[in-house]
Amino acid sequence: MKDCRDIHNQVAIRDALLPKLISGEIRVKYAERLLKCRGES
Repeated sequence: MKDCRDIHNQVAIRDALLPKLISGEIRVKYAERLLKCRGES
């Protein structure tokens, strides 16, 4: 079950960050900081 949660978390992160990265709204450095704050990285 942990694998399913991990996959869902990764999908949620991707869905939240990818559009912002593509549009230039945020940069990779900022995205890395967001993930560290969330404890994802």
